[in-house]
Amino acid sequence: MLGKSTGTRAQLPDCSSDSNLVYSLSGSVVLGALYVAERIYNWDPYLPLSATNPSLNTIVPDSSFIGLAVSENINATTGPSPTFYAVENNTTKLYYYDGADWVYTGHTAGASAINIGAGGGYIYSLDAATGNIYRYDGTANATFLTTVTDFNASGPFDLVADCEGNFYIMKCGNPGWLRKYTAAGVLAYQWNVTGAPAVGVGFGLAINGDLLMLYTDKLYQGTINLSATSITVSPVTGNFPASFDFGSCQVGGVIKPANDTVFACKPGTAVPLKAKGIAPYSYTVVSGTATVSGNGPVFQVTDTSMATVVLHSWKNPLYCGVGAIHDTFRVVPAPLVNAGPDRTVYACSNTDTFTLYGQLTRTQPWINYTIAWSPVTAIFSGANTLNPVIQPPTGTTTFGLTVTTAANRGGCSLSDSATILARDESVNPRFTFRLQPACREDTVYFAGTVTAGAAPTWSFGDGHTDSVINPVHVFRPQSLYSVKLVARNDHCVDSVIKPVDTRHPLIAAFRLTEDTLCQDSLATFVNHAVVSLQPGTFYWDFGDGATSALSAPTHRYRAGGAYRVMLVAKDSLACLDTAYVMVMVDSTPYLDILADQHILCTGEELRWAVRNAGEGNTGLAWDFGDQNNMAGPRQIVHAYDQAGKYYIRLEAAYRACGGLSWQDSVIVYDPPVVYIGPDTAMCPQGKALLLANTIPGNAGDRYLWSTGDTTAALHVPAPGHYNLKVTNSAGCTTIDDIEVRKDCYTDLPNAFTPDGDGVNDYFFPRQLLARGVAAFKMQVFNRWGQPVFQTMNTNGRGWDGRFNGILQPAGVYMYLVEVAFNNGGTEQYEGNVTLLY
Repeated sequence: MLGKSTGTRAQLPDCSSDSNLVYSLSGSVVLGALYVAERIYNWDPYLPLSATNPSLNTIVPDSSFIGLAVSENINATTGPSPTFYAVENNTTKLYYYDGADWVYTGHTAGASAINIGAGGGYIYSLDAATGNIYRYDGTANATFLTTVTDFNASGPFDLVADCEGNFYIMKCGNPGWLRKYTAAGVLAYQWNVTGAPAVGVGFGLAINGDLLMLYTDKLYQGTINLSATSITVSPVTGNFPASFDFGSCQVGGVIKPANDTVFACKPGTAVPLKAKGIAPYSYTVVSGTATVSGNGPVFQVTDTSMATVVLHSWKNPLYCGVGAIHDTFRVVPAPLVNAGPDRTVYACSNTDTFTLYGQLTRTQPWINYTIAWSPVTAIFSGANTLNPVIQPPTGTTTFGLTVTTAANRGGCSLSDSATILARDESVNPRFTFRLQPACREDTVYFAGTVTAGAAPTWSFGDGHTDSVINPVHVFRPQSLYSVKLVARNDHCVDSVIKPVDTRHPLIAAFRLTEDTLCQDSLATFVNHAVVSLQPGTFYWDFGDGATSALSAPTHRYRAGGAYRVMLVAKDSLACLDTAYVMVMVDSTPYLDILADQHILCTGEELRWAVRNAGEGNTGLAWDFGDQNNMAGPRQIVHAYDQAGKYYIRLEAAYRACGGLSWQDSVIVYDPPVVYIGPDTAMCPQGKALLLANTIPGNAGDRYLWSTGDTTAALHVPAPGHYNLKVTNSAGCTTIDDIEVRKDCYTDLPNAFTPDGDGVNDYFFPRQLLARGVAAFKMQVFNRWGQPVFQTMNTNGRGWDGRFNGILQPAGVYMYLVEVAFNNGGTEQYEGNVTLLY
């Protein structure tokens, strides 16, 4: 055999009874793929990490080693056993340590299989690329055993084995799980693993008892529970060297479901534990508190909390190839069952319920405890809880609490009981009452009953209370009261509430079928009075001196006006109530219409006045007969624009007395037509003008001139204003006027402005109608009397403000004008004219 790497004899694997060592192959990674082994470390997982745990092993691995396992020596009958086995990276050659050096076995672990674990006389290896499992027995190259299904080489992974030949495969990612296979390669069990990250350059896996240890990016630990389907791992605090692989002593039946959990079913009672191996025997209480007695192979364990006890013994020579056996037991304490204290309860009614105060302590969260109470007939609700609600009969009842666990959790049954004495302390308040009514306040007599010894308290619903058993109470005002009687003793309080109705209303109320009436019509009264206490009587006063005692009378009002009607209602107690209603009575209406005239002219205003239209008038509607209608006031003015006979109608409406109408007529005449001609002119010395109506008149027309003349025609001797007033037989009048202007005078201006602007540049008498001038002479003098202008030309332009061609200064000048007319008359004018610039 070829040896690799010479080493001195050093620290070989220790699988003695008191050894829990796990061996770690540590090193580094080059370029992310090449693993370089550097050290082997000894590590006790049951001790905290420290400067001496793990400790460096003096055996030096070859730098090409990638996998490490601890196994009995299956290659040589001489040399150390157990010893280390290793696999070389890339070549998968298997080596073992002979106490002085690493020796090549001459065999390989299988194609690409570099993850190894030893147990049951075999070395198992895993090909990470394919999931193939190979098994090596020391005689030839490892042979193919089985393929791990769903193995996708995702995340760190590794393989270990136990001394029965079962092997275990774990991977961390997508998803993470731990699987147990039999020596024949058959899957026996699987746990889901959480908390192990799918990172890291190597992966060490070891199992010791129920402790699961692995290394990815750091060290993690978890607990294997055969009754669970999952394992949660968490980081271990402290420094741990980077590990490629773990190697540990083969532990027989560590994950084999055989007596690893023992349940105590009675508190304080010892449970037996039996070691598997042969003497010598010993034990260790690893965790918790427990008292252990005996010399083995059976030990008696009395626990006070959850405890882990390890029994140590030795194996037969053929059993796993090593001498020490460590059987780990979890001893589960019995829960403490307490049904609660014995006590007395006081029932205040036959429906009262109470709560039992059961307690269950020293339980385990992974065990289901079944709770049951008896007798079932007295349990109101919650029979499967620690605090059921009970409804015990009067007297003494013993309630039993039984707690059981499933067969795979010890099949335990524990009991306790509590005695409850139920006493009826109900107070049962009751009462009756009698009402004595009155007009303003009612007296009520109460009779109450309560259980002997109970104290009564009354609340009458009006803010008043009393504490006697049979109170008398006066209620004011009348209403519906909620009366409450409360009874109480040292244990119970109860109450009863009854309505007490003191309402017996007496309400006088009525209405009229019509609240406004016409004089002499019949008024009908509708009685709405409420009289609770019969028989009731009524008294009516109609406001006009008349009365009645009927329930629903009628009455006729003979005069108009406002009447206050009174109804007095009286009940059997002679209580009174009064109601009032105002009744309006309208007097019988009539129309009295006064017109100021019945004959008129077109355009002339006609006035009507309505008098004594009657009370309750709601409107007047006028029809003037000329298609003009209006809702008018009592006084109205109207004019007609066409002659003719018109019929006027007035409709008057009343709120209670119906309506009235009135009709009249008027005759409308056209006024005479008068026209005495257009304005004219005359010369004062000329012939007189004759003025007359140019429109033919009618017989009976009367004339009146502005001169006072009453003739049909008028001779006008001089210019002036004249008018003619013509009145026809209907009295219609028309006036026309005329202006007679003077036609033979000269019109002289009083100023002129000879500035050459073409406006008023000359001083000269002008008049368009002055056509009768026969001779003319005009002279202009300055202020000193000197003549500055003279002309006799009637067609000239007049004085231009110059004298001898020179413009005269502005100022006042005198003129003298002499005129001769064609009719032989003459006129002379003197005056002043102002020259302006």
